[in-house]
Parts: sequence; C-alpha cells; structure tokens
Amino acid sequence: WLPYMVTPTMLSDGLEEINTVAALHGRSAKSVGASIFAWTCVDSDGEWARRMGIESVERIYNQDFGKHADKYLFLGTPTQVLSRLSEFAEAGADHVIIAVAAKPEDRKRVLQTIAYELLPGIHEITNHRNR
Repeated sequence: WLPYMVTPTMLSDGLEEINTVAALHGRSAKSVGASIFAWTCVDSDGEWARRMGIESVERIYNQDFGKHADKYLFLGTPTQVLSRLSEFAEAGADHVIIAVAAKPEDRKRVLQTIAYELLPGIHEITNHRNR
C-alpha cells in the first residue's frame, strides 16, 4: 500500500483497516505492507534544507506548502529526517520512496547527504526494527 501525504497515525490506522479487510477476505492479517512517498531535502544545514524543500514542493504543486511542511515533508538535518522516518517505520512502513525536493543545481548536494548520511541511518532503523 502506498498512501500519499499521510502522517504516521494515518498510516498506522489505514494499514490496520486494510489488513482487517484483507483478513475478512481470507488473507492473513498482515498480508498488506505499507510504503511511504517522501519529498525530502536533507542537509547538515537544516534551515537551508527546510527552506529549499518547501520552495521546491511549492513550485511542483503551485501552492503554499509552508503550513503542511512539518506534517508531510521530510526536511532538515539527517538526524531530523531519520527521526521522522523512524516514526513512519514504527507506524508500519516497510519501504520509503525518496523524491529530492531541491532545485536541479542543488540536487547533487542533497543526494550526497542522502547517500552518505541518511541511508546508513535508514539501514540502522531497518535492522533495529527487524530484531
């Protein structure tokens, strides 16, 4: 299941409902997993990442996204973004699809931070969750 623009609570509640319905139709109670789509801008300069992420998503959707940023976007330092991803992992997310929310000229900077700082942390979250 790949919901869009959800909070951890919405993800958990929706996953519980989906698996209840699946069980009613003869499937195992945990037969459906969840993924999340995450507009992400991560950098050691968390304020820059937040500003860049919001500006990028506002350009994509052509609307003000500032009031929704903390609820639906994954912005800030690697520690902040990992904390947010952990919330979703605890809510039942098995996978994450990361979309870079940055100007083309800044994507390499964000991708390097994802590769070298975020992915190792995601690996740690996954290992901890599977114990």
